[in-house]
Amino acid sequence: MKQSFLLLLLFFCLVLPVGGQNLVPNPSFEEMISRPEGIGDSSVASWYSPSSASPDYFHPCAENNSGAPQNGFGNQLARTGDAYVGVHLSDLAKTSTDYREYIQCELLEPLEPGELYAISFFVSRTDSSVKACDNLGVYLSNAALLSSDNLYLPVVPQVVSPPNEPIISSTEWIEIRDTIVAVGGEQFLSIGVFTNNENTNWVSVEGGWELEPHYYIDDVSVYHILIDEVPGSKISGLNIYPNPSDNIVHLKSEQIITGYIVYNSLGLEILREDIDSKYNRLDFSIYPRGVYFIQLRIGEMLFQRKIQIN
Repeated sequence: MKQSFLLLLLFFCLVLPVGGQNLVPNPSFEEMISRPEGIGDSSVASWYSPSSASPDYFHPCAENNSGAPQNGFGNQLARTGDAYVGVHLSDLAKTSTDYREYIQCELLEPLEPGELYAISFFVSRTDSSVKACDNLGVYLSNAALLSSDNLYLPVVPQVVSPPNEPIISSTEWIEIRDTIVAVGGEQFLSIGVFTNNENTNWVSVEGGWELEPHYYIDDVSVYHILIDEVPGSKISGLNIYPNPSDNIVHLKSEQIITGYIVYNSLGLEILREDIDSKYNRLDFSIYPRGVYFIQLRIGEMLFQRKIQIN
């Protein structure tokens, strides 16, 4: 996490929009409609609540316990920029134990049928929470979700945190990430817990003062993955060689490679690294022979190549 400073003047709270191929508008919640005036004021640009519940917006320019990094629910530096949002995921102190808060946005363009997309967002439990839970997820839909009450939305998310593994950390940003094949036409993205309390795993944690589990959310992304089976077919000068390989695989590109992820044939992530180079060398000697998938980030684009290790 980068260091962040509280800013006193609204002039210095102006931010630049994030460009590139991320299909999520305002992905780190820096742009606002107006300065948040308190808890429950989700005046963040491009995002809104799909139900009658009220998510929170935390920004250095905010007032009445909705600032950042210090606010009424704890102290957390933004993962990117200065702002983030927050959702309560159950509320035992109110009228329903299945109370949920969600955030929703419309993607910059609909997903294409049969295409591969990388979906990711980061969460951190607030200091105030006395409980943690699993099942934090992303639901992608062709039409916007809309509910007149504040209860859980009974849909099945395409991307969800591991079951029976509640996200406990209140100091780190935990990434929830997966790759999906689009049905086609998905253009609305919603984040929250899409199970009722009976089907959600809750655990008690030390400290805190709120009965309601509460999470900060930052850095939401949807990237179209371009499958590059033929060297250079999708991007000039990209070469991953030799393929097949005995152990060593070379990554070479005319453009800067900013990171890569390696998956095994079961889709499990085995290796990840952020780099800033046109060349990198991967050693598969500690891994079994078989098929692997290398996902490369070049600029703001994602490319994926299948390789064989003999």
